[in-house]
Amino acid sequence: MRFIIDTKTSVMSIDNAVAYNINTAGLSNTIYYVVWNSKNYIQPGQIQYYNSTAVRSSFSDPSPYQSYVNQWMNYTANVSPALSVSQAQMLKNDLISSIYDYKRQAPIGYGGNTWDASDRFVSAMTMSLSSTMAAMHRAELAQLYNLIGKSSDGDNTSINGCLTGIWGGDGQMVVSNTYLTSATWSVANVNWIPYNSNTVASVNIGGLVAAISTRQMSLMQNMATFTAAVNATVSVANVVAYDVTAGWSY
Repeated sequence: MRFIIDTKTSVMSIDNAVAYNINTAGLSNTIYYVVWNSKNYIQPGQIQYYNSTAVRSSFSDPSPYQSYVNQWMNYTANVSPALSVSQAQMLKNDLISSIYDYKRQAPIGYGGNTWDASDRFVSAMTMSLSSTMAAMHRAELAQLYNLIGKSSDGDNTSINGCLTGIWGGDGQMVVSNTYLTSATWSVANVNWIPYNSNTVASVNIGGLVAAISTRQMSLMQNMATFTAAVNATVSVANVVAYDVTAGWSY
């Protein structure tokens, strides 16, 4: 979704369709215009102010602008050619998707600190987690190679039994064998930088990634529920009435 709200002229455009007489009284009287472009993943929202240098400020949560999207829909539904129900549904679903993107990337609390959960930081986290897991694999594979060497020397230990013991039924790496150290694998803590901090702190990176994943799954379920509700509407008025900013789990 792309929209511009011009408070000076009380005009709002979504894509290439313009609505007039938009009531912007709910916005600060210092705002000149608001721009939203969901395709700009780094800075989707920008605001220019009257009372400062014409350098726009950024924002990531489009929720406060749902009422203006609704005003635009009401206006364009009553001109010719009129906004269709399917078009209104598409735009409301775009708003749902944008709110989901904001919420899933919001900073998250874990282990006594707050952590950046934006896509670029999560990507770095998963790379760190992969490196940690690779190091764990190398350590246990070294023991496995040693076991294979013993077997080739005439040891009667079952290699197949060893491999079964390595992978537990719950997906954890459980090692238990005469020649392999008995242990349940867990990801060690690493040093990472908390949100809005310039000093490192220790965190279990596997647990942090899991917390982010749990939140994201819950938000995905919210998004699916809201999208289905919007798609079930039968009029533009129904689409306008459906509030997509309430009921999120996070």
